[in-house]
Amino acid sequence: MTTAHHVTAGTRQSGDVLVALRAHPRLVLRVHSPVADLVGDRLRTLGLEALEAAGIAAASVEIHDNAASEWIVRARLRTAVRRWHAATGTAEAAVPAKEEKP
Repeated sequence: MTTAHHVTAGTRQSGDVLVALRAHPRLVLRVHSPVADLVGDRLRTLGLEALEAAGIAAASVEIHDNAASEWIVRARLRTAVRRWHAATGTAEAAVPAKEEKP
C-alpha cells in the first residue's frame, strides 16, 4: 500500500514481515513479533541501518515480524524505503542495491 505519507511492504503471513513507514516529526521504530525477546534487537538494528542508509531521519516505522528470515526483513525494508522515496519525492541515491540471500 502506498499513499503520500504511508507506505507498506510485505504481509502478515507466517514466515513474512510487514514493514510500515508513516510521516512523523522524528524517528520512531517499533517491533512487533511473537519472538521479540529473541529477535527484537536485531530487527531494530536492521531497521535503523536501512533508514540511515536511505537518509530517512524522521518517520514512524513499524516492523510486524512473523518469523521471517533476515534476508526477507532486509528486502521488505528496502522495498518500503523505495516506496517511501517514490511517495515523498525524495532522492533514492542512498538506497542499497539488491542483496543476495545468504
